[in-house]
Amino acid sequence: MDNLAVSEENELKLIVSEETQAKMLASIRDMGDKDVEKILRIVKAVLDLAEFDVSQERVETILDEYYDTRDLDLFWSHGSMRVRRSLGKIVVTVKKLQELEQGQFSRSEITEEISEDVYPEFQREGFQDIVANSLPALLNRQFSLLLRVNNIRRAFSLKRRDEQYNLALDLYTFINPRTGESSEVQSEVEIEALNLFAKSKLASIRRNLVDIIKTFSYSKDSKYERGLKYFGFDKPRFIRLLLEKWNSQKGLAWIGIILGIILGIIGIITSILLSH
Repeated sequence: MDNLAVSEENELKLIVSEETQAKMLASIRDMGDKDVEKILRIVKAVLDLAEFDVSQERVETILDEYYDTRDLDLFWSHGSMRVRRSLGKIVVTVKKLQELEQGQFSRSEITEEISEDVYPEFQREGFQDIVANSLPALLNRQFSLLLRVNNIRRAFSLKRRDEQYNLALDLYTFINPRTGESSEVQSEVEIEALNLFAKSKLASIRRNLVDIIKTFSYSKDSKYERGLKYFGFDKPRFIRLLLEKWNSQKGLAWIGIILGIILGIIGIITSILLSH
C-alpha cells in the first residue's frame, strides 16, 4: 500500500520507582502550560539531565487499542498491532521486536494513517491489507481487540551536542474491552533516540538512571505485553475464561479453590498408596 511508512524505533523504556513517581510524575500531573519552567526543573533534576537542553513539546491524551489473534501470535513474539487515536489522527502501527537488552528496545515499525470513516471497514476486514504487508504469516487469521490503554503523555525534546531524543512521561490505565475492568494508574518513562549519535548513548543513559542514581528499573516488556499479563490473558485458556467470567480477584479465588481440591485429591491418593 502506498501510504505505509516503514521505520526503526530505538527506545529506552523505564519503570518509575514509587519514590520517583511521587517526586516527578505525581507532582506535574495537574500542572498546566503556565508551569512549564517548573516542570522542566523537576524533570531535569529527577532524570539527572543537567547536561541536556530540555523543552516541553506537548501534553496529549492518547487512546491505544491493541489487536491480536486468538492464539496471541503477536504477544508471544513480542510484537503488537496498535490503533492509536491522538491529536485528531488514527494511526495503525505494527511493531516487531528486533532486539531487547535491559530496557532498551529496538523494533521495526510499519505505520498507516487512516481516517475515521474507513476505520470500521478496517476492523471488519481484520486489518488484512496491513497484515498482508507487515505480517504475511498471519494473513487470513482473525484479529480481535484485546486491550485498550488510556494514556496522558507529557512529551519533551532532549538535546545534548549532536544527540537528539524524545522523552515521554506516561500516566496510563489498562482497560479490558470485554469486561470494562480497568487497572490502577501505571507510569513509565520512554526515551527515544532520534539519530545515530543518540542511539549510541542510550546504554550509558540507562546505566546512569538505573544503576547509578537508582530511580528506575528496566522495562522487560511493552505496554501491550504488560496489559495482557495484568488481565491474565497470557494464562491457559480455561483460566482466562475464569478471569473473564468473574473479575480477576474472584477468578483467582476460584483458581485457588480448584487447585486446592486437586492437591487434596492427590494427597488422598498418595496416602492410600503409601498405606499399602
